[in-house]
Amino acid sequence: MKKIFVLSTLFSAFLCFSCESEGAKPCSEEKPASSLIVDFPDSVQVGTIETVEIQYILESSCGSFDRFEIQLADNSFDIKLMTSYQGCSCNLQLIEKSAQFEINVDYPGIYEFRFWLADGDLDVRTVKVFE
Repeated sequence: MKKIFVLSTLFSAFLCFSCESEGAKPCSEEKPASSLIVDFPDSVQVGTIETVEIQYILESSCGSFDRFEIQLADNSFDIKLMTSYQGCSCNLQLIEKSAQFEINVDYPGIYEFRFWLADGDLDVRTVKVFE
């Protein structure tokens, strides 16, 4: 009985360390996903929050939405939808999901929302913010 316990402990340790071995895919990973926008407003009033549904694809059963990374430059918002993958035993499958993105601008003007698609490609949406 003691041998079985020792062998199962060693096997469990091997499985834990094999996920971290060189050349193996990491068991925890963060990566961007292409943003697919169906309906985006042309205009928004200052001080109001407009919620937009952003669709994206997960690559495995271990994936989930993490956050939106937003960088502001002048009147442009660069937006990247970030996903998180946790676990080594994942079913490789494409899963369509959606996340809620909030448009909230404090000053009137014309703004560009540039959503990351892949490798330098962007989906650019222009919004007029009025008082």
